[in-house]
Amino acid sequence: MTKGPGRFEYYLIKLDDLLLQASRTENPALFLYQNDARTKLFMLQGLSKLYAGMHNKKLFEKLKEQFKELEDMLGAVDYYDAFSKDFAQDPIMPVTVRLFTEERREQNLALLNRTLVKNKWINNDPLRTKKIRKQLRKADWKTPEKETALIKSFYISSIKEINKFYEKTGDAFTDLENQVHSLRRKLRWLSIYPQALQGAIQLAD
Repeated sequence: MTKGPGRFEYYLIKLDDLLLQASRTENPALFLYQNDARTKLFMLQGLSKLYAGMHNKKLFEKLKEQFKELEDMLGAVDYYDAFSKDFAQDPIMPVTVRLFTEERREQNLALLNRTLVKNKWINNDPLRTKKIRKQLRKADWKTPEKETALIKSFYISSIKEINKFYEKTGDAFTDLENQVHSLRRKLRWLSIYPQALQGAIQLAD
């Protein structure tokens, strides 16, 4: 079974490759968006969230926020890009609405480009990912047996937390939009953790 450091390295290598390619383009943010960097960041964010719940909380929480910042920005680009594409194919959609979504998409791409340079994800030697690897070497990694037990415990506690959240509402949400959104986000991580762990969690009959 792949150990903790190897799990992070698997996705860091993929992210490194995209960041280096993005550095050679005129619009790095657009390149990362079009080449699914968001999925790699999701996996790294998921691993950081998982390990923060197991050990070295401060270290992994800090890493989680770094990955989350980029993932959130790519999510904002995706949000407006999806609307922009839908509106472009709607003949009755006002031009002002189409232009608004296109403008917001470009604004979010520009913000991501500034963040990539400012936080040294691109155009820097060493890249931020090298600093992240240095931080990971400081972690108090557990034996495979201990880690397996901690993963199981964390996953069960995550499920209990979701059940507790749902039980609070009874059979009806009082703030439908926010509560459904919160529940969806909590449920989403239950599927992200197994993906990020690359097969460490197996389904059984």
